[in-house]
Amino acid sequence: MRDASSSVEKRRKLVSQQQAKRAENPGGGAADDDDDGDDATTGKGMDRCLQTSTVEVYLREDISCGFPGCLSCKGNARAGTPLNNSREFFTLPSSAKVIELFGAQFWEECARDVILCKSVETRAREKFNSNPRLMRAMRGVYEDARKDGFLFDDVHCRKVREIRKRRGCSLVEATATFYGEKFKTLGLTKPKIVVLTTKTRTKTNRLGEKNDLVMEMHAFEYIQRYHPEDEALMLKVQAALEEKEEEDTDATFTEYIPQVEVDEGVANSTIIVGQMRVDSSRTSAVVNNSIRIDSKVKMNRALHLDTVAVDVNTNAVVHVVSRKQMVFTCVLDEKDADDSRLAQRNSVLVVPRESNKLPRFKMLKNAPDALRGKLFSVRFSSWSRGKTFPDAHFLNIIGDVGSFQGEVDAVLASCVIRKEPFGVKANSELPQSDWGIPQNEFDTRRDFRKDPATLIFSVDPPGCVDVDDAMSVRKLKSGYEIGVHIADVSFFVREKTALDAEGKARGTTVYLPNERIDMLPEILSANLCSLLEGQDRLAVSCVWNVDENLNNEGKPWFGRSIIRNRKAIDYYSAQALLDEGVAGCANNMRDFYDALRILTNFANKKRRVREMNGALELASAELRFETHADAGDHEELSTTAVAEKRDVSTMKTVAELMISANCACAERIYTKFLEASFVRRHRMPTADAFDDMKKYCSEFLNFAAFDSSSGLALNESLSKAIRLSRGSRASAQAFFRGSAAQKMQEAKYCVCDGAKSSLHFGLAVDLYTHFTSPIRRYADIIAHRQLLYAIDDATTTCGDNVFKKSNLHDLAEHLNERTRMSKVVQRKVSEVYLAFSMLDNAKTKVAMVESYDKDREVLKIFLPSWHLRGNIFLRDECDVETLDPCGLGSVSINKGEREFHPLHKIYVEVSATSSYKNGIQLKFTLSEASKVSPDDDKDVIETGQTLDREPSENMPELAREFEKSVTISTTKRKKAFLERNEQDEQTHDDFVNAPFPPKTFRTRTLDQHSIHLLTLKAALEMKCWRTRVLDEQSKARYARRRARVDRLNVET
Repeated sequence: MRDASSSVEKRRKLVSQQQAKRAENPGGGAADDDDDGDDATTGKGMDRCLQTSTVEVYLREDISCGFPGCLSCKGNARAGTPLNNSREFFTLPSSAKVIELFGAQFWEECARDVILCKSVETRAREKFNSNPRLMRAMRGVYEDARKDGFLFDDVHCRKVREIRKRRGCSLVEATATFYGEKFKTLGLTKPKIVVLTTKTRTKTNRLGEKNDLVMEMHAFEYIQRYHPEDEALMLKVQAALEEKEEEDTDATFTEYIPQVEVDEGVANSTIIVGQMRVDSSRTSAVVNNSIRIDSKVKMNRALHLDTVAVDVNTNAVVHVVSRKQMVFTCVLDEKDADDSRLAQRNSVLVVPRESNKLPRFKMLKNAPDALRGKLFSVRFSSWSRGKTFPDAHFLNIIGDVGSFQGEVDAVLASCVIRKEPFGVKANSELPQSDWGIPQNEFDTRRDFRKDPATLIFSVDPPGCVDVDDAMSVRKLKSGYEIGVHIADVSFFVREKTALDAEGKARGTTVYLPNERIDMLPEILSANLCSLLEGQDRLAVSCVWNVDENLNNEGKPWFGRSIIRNRKAIDYYSAQALLDEGVAGCANNMRDFYDALRILTNFANKKRRVREMNGALELASAELRFETHADAGDHEELSTTAVAEKRDVSTMKTVAELMISANCACAERIYTKFLEASFVRRHRMPTADAFDDMKKYCSEFLNFAAFDSSSGLALNESLSKAIRLSRGSRASAQAFFRGSAAQKMQEAKYCVCDGAKSSLHFGLAVDLYTHFTSPIRRYADIIAHRQLLYAIDDATTTCGDNVFKKSNLHDLAEHLNERTRMSKVVQRKVSEVYLAFSMLDNAKTKVAMVESYDKDREVLKIFLPSWHLRGNIFLRDECDVETLDPCGLGSVSINKGEREFHPLHKIYVEVSATSSYKNGIQLKFTLSEASKVSPDDDKDVIETGQTLDREPSENMPELAREFEKSVTISTTKRKKAFLERNEQDEQTHDDFVNAPFPPKTFRTRTLDQHSIHLLTLKAALEMKCWRTRVLDEQSKARYARRRARVDRLNVET
């Protein structure tokens, strides 16, 4: 004991000597930090080795204080937005611990008028670099124009160093004193400097002894005084301050290793970094599909889909590199919800709704009984080594469990899509609704209105109000002038403004079945920026000159312009205009018909070039819901129809014109910015992405030459697989091209790293960017700024967000995340709509088998008509006793009673279930053809074979005779789809709907061709029998089918 106590005394003496040295030599070292100071006087600090380091610092006298008009400072514009000296006070965090304590959400949503010291910012980046969200929130304090924050360089400021030396204090305290003196110099009496600290406050205000404009305040006191409504933040801060370190012997989990050791382990291959996927039982996980983690202890506090570092020797997580998700939608744990004393508790267990692979969280909340039957958001706080459950703090109530609006809002909350109105400062920067084009814009822009020969019009979805783009055609002496005109949003949204910050934070407009969440305020998105019919609008134009054969003549012209949209046409009206031709055109629409025809031919020519280079044709679908408000069980939702959005060729025409404009813009930007160009890249699919599709095509289509090595080869392989598939060509098209889209890598925004390495694989172009939708995509605004600077537009000035590669990299990551979440939200909300429509109205649909998952005993299916994927849990089927895998991705039920193979057509009932824990979900179960609704009759008929070969007692005589004349082998077939006989295209179209018999048939008197004809005839007879002659449309369908049968009678 004596030796131990003397050792501690020696350490304390060394610490005091070291502190005295630091006080005598304030120039050595970059900054003081509360964390380091606290540790130096505790037992934890005693175990550390003392190390003296000297850092050479160059002091400057031109460091800006941030106040506009301050004559003693020569401003540094890049340090942040100017401070507003009319504020009541400015907060100054004293350490990185304060940054961490308040958390990312506080700095994102609540922080205003903050002066952040460079020394504290540097220390926070060193300590919390593995928390990217906290780092982004901290940068936003001084980069976001809405927050009026400022980054002050205290490390290199000579005046601050002199104060520190004179007073023997830390850099942060010296900074506070510097600003207090600055206020007096400027004659300001209102603003104060509030230094936020985590130290226990002394009886006297040390900082305010010589200056009443500076005060020190504890972090918890600050929350109580200025944010008393934020109960979750108050509880979080209080718990963090009161929590004591637990002994290592009591810890459940092991301590994480530092990031430096992770980097060293990756370099010498002892550590692997990858995404962790937890199994449904939450007892094991897999990292990179190769390393198996076999216990919760070895998962070491990592959550599902987190990026982790794994020790390859122990197969245990040793560090969490980044959290995949921080905000979760939860409900109360059922046991806690039933607790009669819930109102007296201040903590509860909550269950995340996102996945059953996530653990329960412990949430601090006073009187949590108000959360019974509610959906609410929580944010992950931490997971200490000695705790069974991770900690989370309450954010807000979303809605009622099981209600339609509650479920929709829960999806928005889980993807951090905010619906709150735009801020006061952003709204103050907006023009008035009666805004008119300034006179000086007429002098500097090309005015397309002056040329009556230029026909400008737009083609958009029905009901579109945010019209980003318009097109134009003008006849020249020897060709045409074809233009794409894009709304000039960058004129209204200037850099480093609150409006710009709002657009950047939202990233993209989110389109839902019943509403739109705008990226920009409605006065811009639906009015002043929108290229509405008959209105004069500012635009950025891209114009090609082409010859009579629509070949480009030179490079396109780019420039700012003024246009007037002569006609706003929807896709279907434009298609009807083209289909009707010249004879069907009204007199006032002939010019628009001619322009559409020219644009269609021009677009088709462009598309053919891309297709020859390997552009992919992939499939996706958008469900359309016809709804009306109706009080009742479904709360504001009554779905009358669910249908796939109908595609027409004019959609491809407009899309191709936009692709051409985007490519031209990217090429023009690249000539100026080179490797600082902001582009959109789509990498080639990974080498093994199509392995399962290759196996299925080889096994079930007798097509072993599936090639995905290039875009051209992949397109040809997909087309051949579709031709070889039996049944409906539309279903096969949706299945194969939809599956291919799922296997592609995600297209991402990035900073160009070379023309060839920034190619877009899917579009088969070398350079691509987003330029044509600036009303709904912030990335397009950046492209506009770079483009206008590249063409030397005199009115354009660009800041760091356009020039600096590091800023562009961060921006690209943010926009990729926002774009990804937008797509997830649109898909999930559509599923919520669909599920509510299926609650009392289950439907039987045609589906195709994708594969069988033997571990989960799940049949993965695809519904072509809705482009929807789902799972059938075969063990839940009432007649299933045994499940046996029987080949590649196949399963046999009840020892061969029924078999399911990939690409096999089945019938599926789509319904919905609702539960407290999981909410409303779609449910898929096996069904039969007889339950298909009349509306889906075409979908059933156009698809090939059915599962059951049992003849109906009402089957037409010819079909029964055919069954007698042809004996089908009962041998179990290994393949679900068999090779078709080679036929020309016309023959294929004639027989595409016919269920051809297998190759193992035996005939009595019929040859191959006759069997094909009889098979087709039998199918048509069955269609006629099932046709319900109820209305004129049904009668017409019946008449067409009978006519086809009569023609076949002649041939047979």
